[in-house]
Amino acid sequence: MQIKWLGGENFEIKSKQAMILVGDKKKINDFEIKMPGEYEIAGVFWESDGEISAIDIEGMRLVHLDNFNRFLSEKETEEIGDVDILLVPVGGGETLDSKKAVEVINQIEPKIVIPMCFEDAGNFLGQLGLNVSPQDEIKITPKDLPQEEQKVVILNAKNA
Repeated sequence: MQIKWLGGENFEIKSKQAMILVGDKKKINDFEIKMPGEYEIAGVFWESDGEISAIDIEGMRLVHLDNFNRFLSEKETEEIGDVDILLVPVGGGETLDSKKAVEVINQIEPKIVIPMCFEDAGNFLGQLGLNVSPQDEIKITPKDLPQEEQKVVILNAKNA
């Protein structure tokens, strides 16, 4: 799977069978997802309540928190389950600020964290005590997932 950040809350995710957009537009290949629900298309299982999207693809679970600015309930955390990759907003204002984002990440405990909507990645990374260099994309398979420590990946925004 390959993940590119398109800016804001928008990501492009490519698998062997599907091209997915998540964020302002939600699509699997040519099928546009316009409302919350469960969808299974081209080997991709997508479940969304409009605010939290869980996408199962190539043996991994990716969760996208869309315009999110609160903590998760215990029920939501259980329903999300084990998360391999978390796309989390870290912008403050209408989305999580750096401190809240870290607390939500701790609630979910993903293997990989990819922040979005951020103005200042340095503040977020400082909350985590990390120094990470941005990259253009991430390519990942289940065997590439970290087993012991959580990994944070900062992506450079690309125009779609």
